[in-house]
Amino acid sequence: MNQIFISVLISFGLTIFTIFGDIFVKKSSLSAGFSGWPMLLAGAMIYGTSAIGWFFVMRHIKLSTIGVLYSVLIVSILAFVSVFYFH
Repeated sequence: MNQIFISVLISFGLTIFTIFGDIFVKKSSLSAGFSGWPMLLAGAMIYGTSAIGWFFVMRHIKLSTIGVLYSVLIVSILAFVSVFYFH
């Protein structure tokens, strides 16, 4: 397969993975006081792990292309998660 096509597929996966980090951070923010810190830590670990993945994707795709792809995906999927999961 083409390197760029594989990188785009990995970008989709990384975006989905990052959304799980967003969900953990949101659930953490809904907790009283600092009781949500384990979820915050989990979200931060997901963000850090996805950054490593983005490092490898950026070797094959231009940053401007990744930026547009990521922005469209993250807004679309997070809107869906917000409506159906967080009501």
